[in-house]
Amino acid sequence: MSHGIYDHILKETVRYANSYRIKCEFTLGIDELKTFIGILLLSGYHKVPSERDYWSREDLGVPIIQKAMSRNHFQLLKSVIHFCKNDEAKDNTHDRGVKIGSILSLVKDSFQQFGVFDECISVDEMIVKYYGHNPLKQFMRGKPIRFGYKLWALCGVSGYCYNFDLYFGKSSVDEGNVDLLLGTKVVLKMLEAVKVSNAHSVFFDNSFTGYDY
Repeated sequence: MSHGIYDHILKETVRYANSYRIKCEFTLGIDELKTFIGILLLSGYHKVPSERDYWSREDLGVPIIQKAMSRNHFQLLKSVIHFCKNDEAKDNTHDRGVKIGSILSLVKDSFQQFGVFDECISVDEMIVKYYGHNPLKQFMRGKPIRFGYKLWALCGVSGYCYNFDLYFGKSSVDEGNVDLLLGTKVVLKMLEAVKVSNAHSVFFDNSFTGYDY
């Protein structure tokens, strides 16, 4: 991730912790934040029965995690990690993804910093697997991954993702395109990342086509 993304998470986490959760002054360093995110990434593919088991003194313990950060400190950071001002989230009641909207924008900017360098690009949906409780979680019957977060994505033949948009019912793709079909809105929204239109071939399946009556 870019330094701008880390700085944003650091600022909003410290703001939230000092304003709402912790009575004493809360501080957080960039290295601590990177370690915390690294543990989250590692736990995504190194599975143990429970989160506490990463710090177990028995066979389930993971030494690299134990040496990097204590269990109590990790759980503290997990309880205060934040990506936006709570006041702004309260005022924006129509956007279900408002609490992560700013961080998603920064991630998209990072993805697009080198431009669209694939000639052949594709618009499609992708699913991020998730089984927990969250109002943004979708259920897709008949899909290999049935539960998770649904995103529209623009990717190149190399596999690189240039643009994406989190689906949460009425998405931001509806803005300014109320008379267009959903598939058309999604394709146009994803192609906003393309600066030279005649330099690329765009592919998409029949989920994004239809008759406009």
